[in-house]
Amino acid sequence: MRAWLLVGCITAAGLICFPGCAGTNGSGNADGGGGGDASDEGGDDAGIDGPLDKLSWAYIYATYFGSGTPGHCGDSGCHGFARAGFVCATQANCYTSITANNTSVGGRMVNVATPAQSVLLDPTNSPVIWFSTSGNMPEGALKANATAVSEITAWINAGALNN
Repeated sequence: MRAWLLVGCITAAGLICFPGCAGTNGSGNADGGGGGDASDEGGDDAGIDGPLDKLSWAYIYATYFGSGTPGHCGDSGCHGFARAGFVCATQANCYTSITANNTSVGGRMVNVATPAQSVLLDPTNSPVIWFSTSGNMPEGALKANATAVSEITAWINAGALNN
């Protein structure tokens, strides 16, 4: 959906208005018109580059959970196979694993129904060091990753959709 905005510019000749647009994702969240949406065709929107894209599981997995990412959950030595109830070898099985109830972490890493109850976001119990000072994953991580925390938290709070 597109909503038209009027953008103005004051010049020596007076006020000149230019039309601009901001997309929404159907829930009223504007994207500022920068990243495009699923209905855009062609152009330079081939990659994930807009704020709405960062709220997708495809972006979160490709940026933080998949093999070769800072989280590298999908690597063979980590969760490329079932380990502690999680497997993240593919985008699909990783989503299923992190949204399923798992007693080894005390609940759902990502709780779609109640985002605030996501174990991943718990600052004292999250096994992910980015979110907790006592976490032990990802392997080799020594400090918080503020960008990961911000983007993953935003995705979870937006409903953690599998898109």
